[in-house]
Amino acid sequence: MMNQNIIENIMDRGGVEGWTVADNLDHLKRSFNFGSFEQAQAFCQGVTKFCNEKDHHPEWSITDGGRTVNVTLTSHFAGNKVTRLDFELAQALNDSAYITERTFSMHPWMSAK
Repeated sequence: MMNQNIIENIMDRGGVEGWTVADNLDHLKRSFNFGSFEQAQAFCQGVTKFCNEKDHHPEWSITDGGRTVNVTLTSHFAGNKVTRLDFELAQALNDSAYITERTFSMHPWMSAK
């Protein structure tokens, strides 16, 4: 179940910034927009270790020519309600987006040249 103290700490740190929290707490949603398909893929790969360690994975779809990652978080084991793991994953996704936006570099063989 949710530990309200942990959730409040995540929220106070801005860990769910940009996320829409459903009124009935059945999901969190957010879209992440990137400059290229490759950058969006780097973002997805950047969060996979966290997801595998927690055994909690996002539902996501790629749109806009592969540049937008639409994410929905919910916990199926909890009757499709939001749990502490969803808040932790939202923060990890925000962190991955921040890192990706600042460190991603297109491989030279994929340049406009």
